[in-house]
Amino acid sequence: MIDIGASRRRPARWESHSERTLPSGVSHIVESIIKAVCAKRLPPGAKLGETQLAEVFGVSRTIVRQALQHLSFMGFTRSVANRGTFVMQSTPKRAADLFAARRVIEAETVALLARDCTAKDIRTLRQHVARERDMEAIGNALELAQLRGDFHLLIARLAGNMVLAEMLESLLPQTALIRAFYGSGGSSGQPTDEHEELIRLLAKGDEQGCIRLIETHLGLNEACLRMSDEPVDWRVNLADALR
Repeated sequence: MIDIGASRRRPARWESHSERTLPSGVSHIVESIIKAVCAKRLPPGAKLGETQLAEVFGVSRTIVRQALQHLSFMGFTRSVANRGTFVMQSTPKRAADLFAARRVIEAETVALLARDCTAKDIRTLRQHVARERDMEAIGNALELAQLRGDFHLLIARLAGNMVLAEMLESLLPQTALIRAFYGSGGSSGQPTDEHEELIRLLAKGDEQGCIRLIETHLGLNEACLRMSDEPVDWRVNLADALR
């Protein structure tokens, strides 16, 4: 059960990589590219030319370069020497490896939190899920997808192992990109319902139940992928894709 007096060793404020302040021009480019990727306007393998991006956004190439570096850190892009920067492509093997890594990390983080879950933790998680429900109600799919990913990161942060949380933070954008492009559109369960069930198990301190649920949850997400090793046509008009 919840131990209100539990005193897990956590930093007073842990700032994630994604929360660190970016210059406004850099942040705008990063957000625009991520939205275009998630909306399937920028396909895997699409080249992100610095000169083209500078023209599209009306900024210097220095600003563009900073944005591309941040996207690379997040796992959305990759740079190839003498060729440029491209939206990250994936293969069935890489996707399987990414989800396997998430299962290992998240099984540990939910177990850690279940062992030492406070009433404040439960309130925080419920508030987050309430925001998910709000986005479901208004049909904001992009914000909902972001919140659902953030739920997993929130659990890792509350669990108190910042190394695992940072590892998970680097994996989430990559699996989100894979889901955005290769998801079949079929049902993978009701993620927000599963998040609420996970909160219920955490409140009970049901460590094994939490592990089983998170493994099932991630397994359903992976099962909805429809991938092949065939190359994707990456040719795209950046101005149109980012408009």
